[in-house]
Amino acid sequence: MANHADCRKSLHINLYAFQRKNIRNDLSNFVCSAINWQEEGVPFDHLNKIVGEKAGAANHLLEIERCSRGEGIYHLPACLDTYRLIDRLLKWRHLGQCSWKFARAEEALYDASCWLYKHKDEVVQAVKDSTANIDGLSAYAECALSVTVCCRMLAGGETQKLAEQLFTQDDFSLPAPSISGVHSKGWNNLISYINKRPEVSESLKIAHDYFNITQSRKAATKTFLNLSTLQGCLDRLANQEYLVTKAEELGKDDTIGARKNSLIPANQLAKELPKVVAAEQNFLLEKLRPIMATFDLQDQDLRDFSAEAVVDFSAALEDFAKAMGRANKNVCVAKIKLSQVRTLRKEAVKIAAAVQRGATALLPGKMQVVLPRLAQTSLNDITPLLDLLKLTEESLKKAAIAMPGEPSAPKGYDSPLAKDKAQIPQKAKLALEQLDGIGEAMSL
Repeated sequence: MANHADCRKSLHINLYAFQRKNIRNDLSNFVCSAINWQEEGVPFDHLNKIVGEKAGAANHLLEIERCSRGEGIYHLPACLDTYRLIDRLLKWRHLGQCSWKFARAEEALYDASCWLYKHKDEVVQAVKDSTANIDGLSAYAECALSVTVCCRMLAGGETQKLAEQLFTQDDFSLPAPSISGVHSKGWNNLISYINKRPEVSESLKIAHDYFNITQSRKAATKTFLNLSTLQGCLDRLANQEYLVTKAEELGKDDTIGARKNSLIPANQLAKELPKVVAAEQNFLLEKLRPIMATFDLQDQDLRDFSAEAVVDFSAALEDFAKAMGRANKNVCVAKIKLSQVRTLRKEAVKIAAAVQRGATALLPGKMQVVLPRLAQTSLNDITPLLDLLKLTEESLKKAAIAMPGEPSAPKGYDSPLAKDKAQIPQKAKLALEQLDGIGEAMSL
C-alpha cells in the first residue's frame, strides 16, 4: 500500500497532468449532486452562491491542499482518501467520458460513494458555517428579505400576511417604488438609490430563491415557498421593524461576493430609512399647515377633515371672486379661475380622503405602520386645495391694499368705488369677511 508521502507526490503530479481546474470542478459537482441539500437544511440558493450560479463563475466549495488556487470552504488534505477520490473521478472523466461506463466502474463509484458517506456531514456543516447565521438562517438571506419588505412598504404595500402575499405563484417581482407625487428630497433620493442599484434587484431574487423549494440548482420558474422558514424570518424581522442594523458587520468577513449583494442595500436602508421617514413626516406636516391654519384645525383634527369643508370653502371663494368683480377689483382675483374653484368642489371627496391619509401618516408608530402610510399619501390629490389657498392668501393681501386705498375725491364727487361697495350683496360681504379671517389665520 502506498504511504502518505507517495500519495502526496502522486496527487500533485496528477492534478497538473489532468487540468487542475477540471478536477476541482468535478469534485465539486460530484459532492453537489450526491447530497440532498434541501433535506440537509441548505437551500439551493445558498449552495449556488458558493459553487457559482453561472458558467465560469468562481467555485468556492472545495480546496485541495497545495493544489488549489483560491480558498474553498471545505479543505481536502493531501492524503490517501483524497488521492483515491480524485483517481476515481479522473477515471470518470477520461475513461468513461464523464460517465460511470468503463471497466470496473462499479468499484470506482463505490470508492467515491464511501468517501462521500464518510465526509458528508463535514461538508454540509462547512457550507452552513461559511456565512454568518441568524438563528440558523443565512444572514445574507435575512438581509435580502429585509430589502424586499422595505421595497414593498416604500411602494405602499402593507405588511399583513406577508408570507402568503410577498411572492405570487409565477411572479416574484415587486412593484418598484417610484418617484411620483410630492415627496421630501431624502425620500426621492432613497427611491432613486433603490431603482438604480443592481444589488437591490439581486436582493429581491435572493429573497425569492432562498425560500423557494426547487427540484434542482437550476433557476425556478414556479414558486413553492418554504412558508415555515419564511414566516420565522419575517417574524424576527418584524421585531426589528424589518431592518437589519448589523448588515455591514455580518458581511465583513464573507469572502464570497455573491452573498454580499444583499448586505449592501440592507445596510443602506437600516441607516437611512428612519431618517427618511422622519424627514418625510416633517415635510408632509409643512405641506398640511396651510389647511390647518385656514380651517383652524390641529394635527389630530385633520383625520376628520371632511369634503363638506372643501365644498364650503369653494363656495365662499367663488362668492369672494364675484364680489371683487362687482367692486371693479378683478385684478385682485385675476389668478383665481372659477374653473379651478369648481374643480375643487368636484374633487372634494378625493381631496378630503387624501388629507385624512396624510394626517394618519403623521401619527407615530413602527416602521411597518408609518412607512406604507407615507407611501400611500398623495399630495398630488391635495395640490388643487393647496394652490387655491395660496392664491387666496395673495388675493386677500391685494384686496386689503386696494379696497381702503381709494384717494380722497374732489368735493361733490361720488367715488365709483363707494357706489360699488354699496351694491355688494350681503352674502358676498359675509364671504369677504370669512376670507379675511382666513387670511389672518394664514399669516400667523
